Amino acid sequence: MLAFVLALFIHDVPRDYRSESSEQRDTPAKKAAMYKKLLNKRTIMWIVYIAGVQLGARLIAVYVPIYLNNYLHIPRDVSSTINTFVQAAMLIGYFFAPFLEKKMGAIVSVAAGTLTCVPVMLLLANGRHLGSGMVLFVIVGILLFLRTGLANATMPIQQEVQMVIVDKDLRPAFTGVVQIAYAVVGIIDGLFTEFYLFNTQDGYANAYYIAAVIYVIASVLLLVFFAKKYNRILENSHASEEK
Repeated sequence: MLAFVLALFIHDVPRDYRSESSEQRDTPAKKAAMYKKLLNKRTIMWIVYIAGVQLGARLIAVYVPIYLNNYLHIPRDVSSTINTFVQAAMLIGYFFAPFLEKKMGAIVSVAAGTLTCVPVMLLLANGRHLGSGMVLFVIVGILLFLRTGLANATMPIQQEVQMVIVDKDLRPAFTGVVQIAYAVVGIIDGLFTEFYLFNTQDGYANAYYIAAVIYVIASVLLLVFFAKKYNRILENSHASEEK
């Protein structure tokens, strides 16, 4: 309810998603040509990247409490403390986004944030070999903290890039396409959970291996198709808006 009330104070600024030229009524032919731009190589590869990362994240992030309790046999009170610790990592990670984008560029930052999660996930996949008792609690807590912080440090950059890789008039439509991709990922994740994750003893550990492979593939695709031409896309976008 509080979120609903706060949303009423958000002011809609049409220039954020509509150019001045589009305020005139477009012909059906112009609209068709405009929406064809949603299916170009750049947007398709971006959707492949974010869908892959989302799939990898959903395979593990949603089931962290079960991974801690059922797979590593960590007591629920300890796992609750770890989860609180992990949520703090998400908030801390956001603060590093401007620094990363300035130093490395948007695309390299996003890819680096994804790739640096891989070693951490491989360690989590072998959580049963990391010790026992308090040693295990501390190590797993630190690893989950790092994975969450690294994964979310570039999330603001990713969301802004998503808005500037398409024309301003296409942003609402492109957001819709992205949400459809997320829905498809959710279906795949549900099938994986039903037929594998909950049906094998090592399902939770193997999910980290699978997510790590997906992260590597998605990051390589992002660097190959975007790094050279679009790494400073946010700086260029901000400069053009200031003119």
